[in-house]
Amino acid sequence: QAVTLGQLSTGMKLSRSFISESATIEPYVSGHLIWNFENPELQDVTGSTIEASDRRGEAAVGLTITSDTTQFAAEASYDGLFSNDLSAVSAKLMFAHQF
Repeated sequence: QAVTLGQLSTGMKLSRSFISESATIEPYVSGHLIWNFENPELQDVTGSTIEASDRRGEAAVGLTITSDTTQFAAEASYDGLFSNDLSAVSAKLMFAHQF
């Protein structure tokens, strides 16, 4: 079975950096507009066809903290703006340390 999806996405991220002696703190908000111009027919677990919207939006808020040797980032997002058939909430955590 071959599934084809054609998707175009555009977005922006607005952030502000706060620099202290020991770290840089960067809160941000972002948003994306997503257009699925070639949408596959999806089915739920009962076999019923799901009518998926061609257009939707995604919004996220996050925070990145960076020091000389360590970086921490957290983000929460919601996908499904302007859509009646999609609602997805996600969260990301990232930690990196240089030895």
